[in-house]
Formats: sequence, C-alpha cells, structure tokens
Amino acid sequence: MKAILGGQAWDVRLSSRLTTSPACIVANEANVNPAVRLRSYGMPTQPVLEINPRHPLIKRLNRDTADPRLVDWAHVLYDQSVLTLGAPVEDPARFVGRLNDLLVSLTDGADTPVEADEESPE
Repeated sequence: MKAILGGQAWDVRLSSRLTTSPACIVANEANVNPAVRLRSYGMPTQPVLEINPRHPLIKRLNRDTADPRLVDWAHVLYDQSVLTLGAPVEDPARFVGRLNDLLVSLTDGADTPVEADEESPE
C-alpha cells in the first residue's frame, strides 16, 4: 500500500489505536506547530495512512496481496480517510468509480468493471 499511495501518503503504517475504522490519516510532523503543518481543509502536509490490522477489511486484503484490486482498495481507503477529516478527495469521480467497481466485484463474484456506455439509464 505504501508503494501504491507513494504520491499521496507520506507513509503507511499499522495502528494500534484504531478500533472500528479500517484506516485514518494522521500527520507525520510530530514537532511542527499544528497551524503550520495543515494544508487546506485540515489535511496534514505529510499525511500518513494508519491502517487497523484487526479490521475485517484489512485482514481480507492481507490474505491476498496479489489481488489486482489492491490498488483500488488502497486508494479507496485513503480517500475515505481524507473524507473522514472533512477534506475533499482529489478526484471525486475517480473515487466514486473505484468504489462502485469494488462494490460490484463483491456482488455475485463479478470482477468486471462497469463500462462507460452502460451508465445511461434505460
């Protein structure tokens, strides 16, 4: 996940303090004034994605690290953590598309993303 999120997260690390959430964003800069370390909307300048190794979703992802959807899961978890801070995600349409593809893949065992031309209502 650290390699996948290299352009967005400063680091990815395990958390022992999360109980119900799969992940959260924290600041890497421990000794910097909080007013200085925040980007717009409260995002830290060096965001760290902390993941909860006890959460069922993280456990499932760890079972199959070769899952081709791991990239999408990593980005969705990161974006969900950004939203939890009250900050906007960089690309809302891409976030929703990834989330929808992952949800579809969980239903009926389907692994095929929805094609763009299938989005029009019937």
